[in-house]
Amino acid sequence: MSKPNAAAPAAPAVTPTSGQPQPPPAEPTNAGTPPETPETPPETDAAEDPLLRAVMRDMGVEVPETPIEAAPETPPTAGTPPEAPETPPATPKPAAKVSKKPAIPKGELDDIQRPTQTHKPEVAPKAMPPAEEAAYIVTLTEEQRDELHEAEVAERLFPDRHKGRRARLLAYFKQFDIEAKALLEKDPNRSLDETDEEFATLLAKKPTMPSADLKKVVREMGKEEATAAVKKDIQPKIDETDFKLRRLEVMPKVDSFVTKTFSKGIEQLVSNDEQSPISEAVKAISEKGEEAAIAEFPLEAKAYIANKKLAVDRARKYLLISQQAEKFNPSADEDHQYLANFINTQGQNMLKQPLKMLNRGGRQFLTREQFNVMLAEKKDEAATFNKWTTKSYWTFDDDAIIDMLAIQAKIDTERGVNWVIDQNKSYGFERQKKQNLTPPTNPARKPPEELRPPPARPSPINGSGAPKPAPPIDADSVMPVDNLTTTLFGPQKN
Repeated sequence: MSKPNAAAPAAPAVTPTSGQPQPPPAEPTNAGTPPETPETPPETDAAEDPLLRAVMRDMGVEVPETPIEAAPETPPTAGTPPEAPETPPATPKPAAKVSKKPAIPKGELDDIQRPTQTHKPEVAPKAMPPAEEAAYIVTLTEEQRDELHEAEVAERLFPDRHKGRRARLLAYFKQFDIEAKALLEKDPNRSLDETDEEFATLLAKKPTMPSADLKKVVREMGKEEATAAVKKDIQPKIDETDFKLRRLEVMPKVDSFVTKTFSKGIEQLVSNDEQSPISEAVKAISEKGEEAAIAEFPLEAKAYIANKKLAVDRARKYLLISQQAEKFNPSADEDHQYLANFINTQGQNMLKQPLKMLNRGGRQFLTREQFNVMLAEKKDEAATFNKWTTKSYWTFDDDAIIDMLAIQAKIDTERGVNWVIDQNKSYGFERQKKQNLTPPTNPARKPPEELRPPPARPSPINGSGAPKPAPPIDADSVMPVDNLTTTLFGPQKN
């Protein structure tokens, strides 16, 4: 018998990726069989080696493309379960891109406004009258006054969300006092704390504010306090500087007005009154000068000059005070005290006049004091034409006060002159009328007349016969205000 041939070696397996021949799987060796001589592997064709093909291409040698044969399938061995088909690997899903947002600085998270439920804006309660509100605020605690300040700042920072908050909070405080008092009257022994349900319900009615808004309000209040502290230190210096600058600006205008326009106005008032006892003296001053007039009318001229100077000084001070170029201090300045009494007296006299004089263009007359109180109480009555006239009220403006001071100077001079004349008459001295002192052409000599003293009068005892002092000046009638036209600060409408 012939010897059985050895099993032929299996064809080398070639993978699709590398194309390189793979060694065949090892076969089991039979015991007692001598080992066979390994065969020499066939030479690899250059066309089948991808590395060689790549090198040859780089050298410029054309290499034909050889299709890669798939490795033959090895039949399954008996007793070996068939291999499961390979599952293709799942395609990985691309990772979601996460955009990094800039970090929000710490402390600004509170400033983010969270969405809130829409609601109808609360209707602000009816505001208290200013005087009543001021009196009630005095009764509040310091904490409640601070909350009112917070409400004011909130209205300014968030007008769309907190409009009318201060009025609502003030109304709550007032209603809280009423209801808390009623609870105590109902049960004097109640605790009025969180354990008291009715009291807790009352506390819950208090208007609230979102925490984010409240923190902004507190920060704003801190800024205001810091600014106020700085201003408190430097404000006096600023005010003093402003006052000096304003005085330097106003003083030349005031001096020019009182020494020319105002002084000339007094002169015209007296000269146009032929019945005035000082009219001739004033005309002489205007035509001949003060010295010649004093020589001719010693009493009238001196009285007129003195009273006119006093009136000019008072008019100057009034205008400076009105233009905030001089500080009003009636306790230290007699002219300031005189001006205060004079304006008050004229206002009271005006109130005694017929109603048709008090009504001007549908506006009601008020004294200066009443007018200032009205401005503090009625915020809607802002000044319209000038600072002394509103849509419903009027009082004496600067023009009227200046006119009345000029008229008062005329009245004071006339009263003073008449008083001196009356006193002289009481002593038996009769004032002679003015005579023509021009000497005749051929005067005839006459013997001098014998001087006769006035009849003797009993000497005064204990001052009983002393001359009475001049009566105090009191303008008991309303002075006209259309005699002068003041144009220092521009025309003013009435």
